[in-house]
Amino acid sequence: MGHHAAAPREVRELFERVELLVDPLVVERILELGASVDEISEAIDVASDAPLADPAPSNRRVAEVRAILADVLDEDALSDDEFDRSGRSPARARGPATHRPPSPTRPRS
Repeated sequence: MGHHAAAPREVRELFERVELLVDPLVVERILELGASVDEISEAIDVASDAPLADPAPSNRRVAEVRAILADVLDEDALSDDEFDRSGRSPARARGPATHRPPSPTRPRS
């Protein structure tokens, strides 16, 4: 059986399975790697379990998907005691596209 690269819909479904919303550009970066559904799933599973488990990736594509996910999760990392109303960590509840820089404050007159 040959290698079958994941389709965009399959990648989005894998992230939905773990309730991780990611920017469409992240999905695009992963698609460019040509990783299969199994390879992406392996990388997501490790990212979801971190830091409890960090097994060696099974191949180069898994390692590259894991690196992309690490970048995404590092950008949105928040303290463990912060949760949104659904009980999920805000880092998992929103992706990079929803990250907003703090608004400037006006000096008081």
